[in-house]
Amino acid sequence: MRWLFQELKKSFYLPYMLFSIIGVVILCLLAQCYTDYSSGTTYSVFSMILNREKFNVMEQASLNCIEVWNAGMGNWFYLFSPILLTVGYLIIISNERNTEAIRFILIREGMGKYCLSKVISAAAFSGTMMLLGYAIYGLLIMPFFPTLSSFPEDVQTFYLEYVYLSKSVLIYVVKRLVGVFLYGAFVSVFSVGISIAFRDPYMLICLPFLFKYVYTQLMSKVSYEATISEQEKLAEIVRGFMPESILSVGYDTSFWISLVFLVCLFGLIVFEFYRTMKVRRDNGAFK
Repeated sequence: MRWLFQELKKSFYLPYMLFSIIGVVILCLLAQCYTDYSSGTTYSVFSMILNREKFNVMEQASLNCIEVWNAGMGNWFYLFSPILLTVGYLIIISNERNTEAIRFILIREGMGKYCLSKVISAAAFSGTMMLLGYAIYGLLIMPFFPTLSSFPEDVQTFYLEYVYLSKSVLIYVVKRLVGVFLYGAFVSVFSVGISIAFRDPYMLICLPFLFKYVYTQLMSKVSYEATISEQEKLAEIVRGFMPESILSVGYDTSFWISLVFLVCLFGLIVFEFYRTMKVRRDNGAFK
């Protein structure tokens, strides 16, 4: 397992980690969490922190910490997460190819171990950075928004039973964090997949979030068409192929479909990575 440890050590480089974690926190703070229906104005999490007294935030159950925490994963986050969470992997693999260091690594580790370690380290880094960034974001907003326990018991019961589908806030938070880690790992699929075919740094940066956007829009369209056609079973299955479905740990069929799909994707990527490296005379250095 030394080969895997070495790859993880390269990925978990402090500057890469700080870039990913800070990026996650910033995007979460910029997500929309409140709409003032009297004026039609929407406010980001950061804006609500600045306008807490104006909107009497501490007395609004819809702005409890958990709700605002969930709101942090907005549209901008979903769009840019492939770059934020896999920047370390992309930089490392690009440098290895451009300097031809990959040839010496393959001699030392072997092609199979190299491909497997790359995929595992990318998923581990992406999932961990997502988890840390999202957890830090949650801790940052806690002083500025009310806790669910500060509201009457009937309000707590409503949110736990019908919104969070959980017996307690702690259980919900743990499930959410597990889902967040899995989502981060899922997002790495796009970057790792692109890196198999391309070495150009600009392509490695631009294509992952472009592919994710197109893929998500396509799945959303198919799911919407199935829903309006009253094919609920088909809609649920299609939703299972969307990365966002893996956030709902254990709540419905979509999660389990998403989890199985993720495992299959990683297996397919490792196989294709190995096959592609095997057929190249340059050992993947693109020279």
